[in-house]
Amino acid sequence: GDDDSMSDGYQPWKYGTPVSWEFDDGWYDGNIVEWKPSSKMYIIEWADGERNEYTDLDKVDQMVSNAVDDGGTDDDDTDDDFDDDDDVVDNDDDQQDYEIGTLVYKKFHDGWWLGTIVSYDDGQYTVQWADDTTDTYDGDSDEFDQMVQDAAGIPSDMIDTPLYAIGTPVYKEFEDGWYRGTVESYHQLMYTVLWEDGTKSNYVPGDEMDDIVDAASAASTLSFQQGQSGGMSTAAILFLSIFLLILAAVFATFRVHRARQRKTMTAQEVKELDLEENNDLNLQQEEEEQDGIHKGVLS
Repeated sequence: GDDDSMSDGYQPWKYGTPVSWEFDDGWYDGNIVEWKPSSKMYIIEWADGERNEYTDLDKVDQMVSNAVDDGGTDDDDTDDDFDDDDDVVDNDDDQQDYEIGTLVYKKFHDGWWLGTIVSYDDGQYTVQWADDTTDTYDGDSDEFDQMVQDAAGIPSDMIDTPLYAIGTPVYKEFEDGWYRGTVESYHQLMYTVLWEDGTKSNYVPGDEMDDIVDAASAASTLSFQQGQSGGMSTAAILFLSIFLLILAAVFATFRVHRARQRKTMTAQEVKELDLEENNDLNLQQEEEEQDGIHKGVLS
């Protein structure tokens, strides 16, 4: 507790750390009984049983320093109710094995969650998870020891540096349809996603987070491919295809009609019709050539 900021290197004072402070009616001794990292707050229990909350970390540091200088005595030089020689309160041989602020790591149904020990009382540890919810665990249980060991095995850079950067797009199907979103923040292995409708969701690293990021990537790729094909939607492409089929059918019908017409013509009429068709074809070719030249000048 030597720093007044909540930097990554800040180490909170242990549960039971003795403190001493001069109030209007004299000096009082007490002990730190809880640390809340989310609100940067200590809870101190004084010798008269009253509990107070403190967010001024410099003041708490001074309280600890006062208790060290005090040597465990009240103003009348009698022993106080707290053991200043011990960092941890001894409650009927109850021993606190893990300090306040120790990280724990546990697997739930939706993935692995990182938490912090925020208080200890009568053999029970209270753990605050990344979403600010809390659970209480028996300090003597093998489960809790394993949670502490699992957290100790996490590389520090993994806790501080997210796999998916802030701003990474995500895409997920809910009951009322698909929604796009982005990674808004990351804290203690917890992603917060902001959806396009303004709502937020929390995700821990794991399969579900990977899936919504992969879905966004796939959706982006599909949009790009549609853009390469002219930016037309599926409905527009279908409409164009039907129009071209109808146009081809019209031309086919016209050709059949002309072929039947030729059968009823005399040789001279057929010759004149061929000449007319050739002239039309030559005219069409000339128009296409002129269009090609015009496009070339414009480009």
